[in-house]
Amino acid sequence: MGKTFYMQADGGYDTHSNQLAPSSNFDPNNVPKDLNYNIGNVASRLTDFFNRVKNRHDVTIVVFSEFGRTVAVNGDVGTDHGEGGGMFVLSNNSSLHSSLQEKAYGNLSFKDAKNNWLGVGIDYRSVYGKIYRALYGVSDTSYFNETADLARDVDTTPARYALMRSEYKANNDSSVRVDVRFAGEGTNFDTNKSSYLQAWYGTGLANLKQVNQWTVDNSYQKTPDRSFTFARDWNAEKSNYAVAMKLFTNQYAATGYSGAIRLPEVFAASVNAFSLTGDSVLRRYDSTSVSSRNALPASGMLLADSGTGAGVTVDTAGAVRIQTQTGATYVRALTASGTLTWNGGFVLGETVDPSLFLSERALAMSGNTALRSMNVAKIIKVGADVLGIGMELDRSVTLSFAGLAPSSEFRILRSEDGVAWVDQRPSSVFSDATGRIAFDTDAFSYFAAVSVTPPPVPTCTVTATPSSVTDGNSTTLQWNSSDASSASFSPSVGSSALSGSVSFVPPFGASTVYRLTVSGMGGTGTCSVTITSSPVSSGGGSSGGLS
Repeated sequence: MGKTFYMQADGGYDTHSNQLAPSSNFDPNNVPKDLNYNIGNVASRLTDFFNRVKNRHDVTIVVFSEFGRTVAVNGDVGTDHGEGGGMFVLSNNSSLHSSLQEKAYGNLSFKDAKNNWLGVGIDYRSVYGKIYRALYGVSDTSYFNETADLARDVDTTPARYALMRSEYKANNDSSVRVDVRFAGEGTNFDTNKSSYLQAWYGTGLANLKQVNQWTVDNSYQKTPDRSFTFARDWNAEKSNYAVAMKLFTNQYAATGYSGAIRLPEVFAASVNAFSLTGDSVLRRYDSTSVSSRNALPASGMLLADSGTGAGVTVDTAGAVRIQTQTGATYVRALTASGTLTWNGGFVLGETVDPSLFLSERALAMSGNTALRSMNVAKIIKVGADVLGIGMELDRSVTLSFAGLAPSSEFRILRSEDGVAWVDQRPSSVFSDATGRIAFDTDAFSYFAAVSVTPPPVPTCTVTATPSSVTDGNSTTLQWNSSDASSASFSPSVGSSALSGSVSFVPPFGASTVYRLTVSGMGGTGTCSVTITSSPVSSGGGSSGGLS
């Protein structure tokens, strides 16, 4: 490219002992020298050189470390080899100033540092990609196989749970195998880099034991869908156990989840009825293949029988109420889209986290209308505890749940697999005697209550303090949003949070409009602010970049 490159190495930083030697004992002729001295010496010499040439030449200096150090000090008052380091950029190139924020770093939470290391939150290629593009006008991918994205690398938005569900399976020794399967997703959640997850289990949240981290890492990396299945065999029938999970992004932004698992009642093979005293039951359908519609033997599986009474009312732990009619109600058949395997789990009623179907990777469709574009108020599950399998009843029951205003108007959508959502038939939604939202159904599966009232349009505000600066000085951008689920700036400011602030040096000698776009179920909203950077009246250069 006809450009001149210089490479200079400097030693004395492998400080396994006496990393910060007392100044009274410091000998500048000894190597390794005191770490403060070495870093200070390099910084002062580079700054002096840069200030002498910046007004006569185009110059960019990149300082980087060969490898990182551990966070905690070792027994010899030093630090050992680790991951994660720093890069420092000095440049008088205005294009590079506008593309590299003054400071770029992640959530440096030392207590969450894995293996006593700082994670590699910023891919070095994303920094070099900015430099090559600014200095030489070439694409990032001219040098790297994948597009480097600094804005993504410094994003501190916590990850989301893309999948969180449990399945039950009867063992031959009368114990129950509990499988809790979960997966994460997010702008900066990538287990090929520094992202990771942790899992705990126990007889209560105050008595949790962590799952071996190597097991979690190895299992998560090897699964095609990047999920982890926590599996345990427990014996105490109908007992409550607790599980907890935590996701960490490349910048160690953490997301936590905890929940209770109620072990189902284990039925003998000869029993052909549900027990309505528990939250979930387990039956003899162990690894049964379900294809299309599978009729159950004889009269089916008894759900409830009130004889000549007024029906049976069941209040589940998930705040879902089941009201049967007078007489017996049976499950007649299992249904599935395609061929699936059922391990026999059954949930009488639970509230489901909508993100299971509404997150970025969820394929939640109703015809040509995405479920995530609707105003989903609540999702519940009644039926087989396997995604994709529904249960057909011989007569209708009434399902109701609390938490929604009866005065609002709702429609109910039904799905077996969480992908195809159709209107529940009959479609009428009403209030029961206690004021709960209710509807009738002759099948069990997933149900989504969708408000027919249009959701509010997202709004936002953005300010800059100050809005006018001299070249080389920074400004602080601050923004807020409401009724939004995503946000993005153009040009990028290194964050996609719904609200926050960031400081940076704006492009030299220019007025730049920073436009924030927020999106949600009610549509899209925008707001903007203009930041002006003017040359200093006395002349001279200014350095900036990544530090």
